[in-house]
Amino acid sequence: MSPLIDRLNERLDQGFDDALLRFALGKALFDAKDVERAASHLREAVLKAPDFSAAWAQLGRCELALGHEAAALDAWEKGCVAARLRGEIQAERQMSVWLKRARKGT
Repeated sequence: MSPLIDRLNERLDQGFDDALLRFALGKALFDAKDVERAASHLREAVLKAPDFSAAWAQLGRCELALGHEAAALDAWEKGCVAARLRGEIQAERQMSVWLKRARKGT
């Protein structure tokens, strides 16, 4: 494990369990190629904060990497809605591009 992942896990073990911590841990695990564990933390992040568009975006990337295309599309669709409601235009555009590419199979 990386020092960052160790520190984030330590915070989680201390009871600091919120969407931002889960997102950070999920992103760090994804970057470390531990996609299954990353997806688990990102699922928790979006449960805790359904309007967290960055967490939806990263969850979609994890699901796609795991071969769960339908789950990836679902995550990005929900992420687009969250981004739109929060006025996060760039996040919505990025996930829209990922959706189009995944639907085309490229």
